[in-house]
Amino acid sequence: MPVEQAWATAAPWPEPQWSFAPLGYRPAVHGEQGTAMVPTYAPGLPLLMAVARLVAGPCAVFWIVPIAGAVLVLATFGLGRALGSPGTGLAGAALVLASPVFLFMLMSPMTDVPVAAAWAVAGWLLIGSRGSGAGPPGRAATVRALAAGLASAIAILIRPNLVLGAAALALWFPLRAWRDGPGARPRHLLNALVFGAIASAGALAVAVINDRLYGSPLVSGYGSAGSLFDLANVWANLRTYCGWFVESQTAWPLAGLAAFLFPRRTCWPGTADRTGVVVLLALGAAVTGSYLVYGVYDAWWYLRFLLPVWPMVMLGFGAVALLVARTGRPAAAIVAVLVVWLGLRGVVFARDHNAFRLWKEERRYATVGRLVRAATPPDSVILAIQHSGSLRRYAGRMTIRFDSLDGAWLDRAIGWLADRGIAAYLVVEDWEEPRFRAHFRGQEAATRADGAPVLTYTGPATVRLYDLRALRDPLAAVTAIAETWDGPRCPAAVPLDQPFR
Repeated sequence: MPVEQAWATAAPWPEPQWSFAPLGYRPAVHGEQGTAMVPTYAPGLPLLMAVARLVAGPCAVFWIVPIAGAVLVLATFGLGRALGSPGTGLAGAALVLASPVFLFMLMSPMTDVPVAAAWAVAGWLLIGSRGSGAGPPGRAATVRALAAGLASAIAILIRPNLVLGAAALALWFPLRAWRDGPGARPRHLLNALVFGAIASAGALAVAVINDRLYGSPLVSGYGSAGSLFDLANVWANLRTYCGWFVESQTAWPLAGLAAFLFPRRTCWPGTADRTGVVVLLALGAAVTGSYLVYGVYDAWWYLRFLLPVWPMVMLGFGAVALLVARTGRPAAAIVAVLVVWLGLRGVVFARDHNAFRLWKEERRYATVGRLVRAATPPDSVILAIQHSGSLRRYAGRMTIRFDSLDGAWLDRAIGWLADRGIAAYLVVEDWEEPRFRAHFRGQEAATRADGAPVLTYTGPATVRLYDLRALRDPLAAVTAIAETWDGPRCPAAVPLDQPFR
């Protein structure tokens, strides 16, 4: 995973390794001096993508999230069938499928859908094994405990901060041991040890990777736990998450939480006791608690953090809906209309908030990369923020994060590059231009963004390429390119040209 950049230490400005680390990366920690950059994100999703790439080629990495979405929906149905009835599972799975935040994140190669799928599968493997409650556990239960441990380990590798989810699922074993009596306890103990050993392997792997890359088992690429979590965030997050949920899904699905308080036979007739309900509730509490103390964000789609809770909420609503439907045909008709309306409303909300157009927004990275590659020489370095990683992949150009470059060093950095025959360019979106000028205020090269750009790309965002070696005449001709969204949906990466010898 580390990417060596030993030459970065030769740059004369302060902390050069940070400036040569694009978005999503940071310098590695190897003793006192690191010469490599490493990813800031957890290893789980990249490992899954690496396997997909090995099996089916580069474009297969983009199938991980859609496949995980299908798994999440199916596992939700399986949980509902085990806890209540096929009807409960069907209603819950349908509402997960139509959830705006699920549809939004289904279009992005990010961790939210895969981690939700992994936890749902782990829960289904445990709870589904004793849906009827009949008979002591056998060898099949041990196999399911092993598989549930593996799913939990994958979930922890994807999102290490949700490690308490494994502890919540582990409640299954003592609760079942108490329920089934002394004769079943040795098997439950064995199953608990199997589950715990496999799930703990995921946590141990994360600790080893953190220690290797960031210097401590308890420090992630985003920082220490103390810097990421704060009890002072609880109220703000509770208010915003509830508000976003009601905005995107209405308050109706929240009625499903009541199902976890009703008597078992009222809402969960398909299970012999409340063990599975308690375990599912504990998993939801572990996930929710982890994010209530996390940072405070400002967009509705940060509900994505809570996607692992969606099966619990939607299945609870499905259970309440079926309880009402059993009171008579008029009530059943009203419930059916409500469930269909909630699903359709969720899809419309997702459409109106550009969920199905995200691919068009993301396409700009590949298009801009292709344009920059054609407009710049191989021996060049591009200053950027938002495009600092994608330009390496799609343009084959070395990049510098200009927000990580000391504000007093722009002119000298460009001069140092020029002495080595390396041309310096700037790629910025509209919102980044004021930030560039403010960061390098007083530097002569900062004024070169006031001249004419080499090219302008217009699409979901306006992106400009500036030559930082000299001020271009503001009236000079500019190559203007408008996005057409033509070409392959999975553009190929190009080799990275290395200007440093």
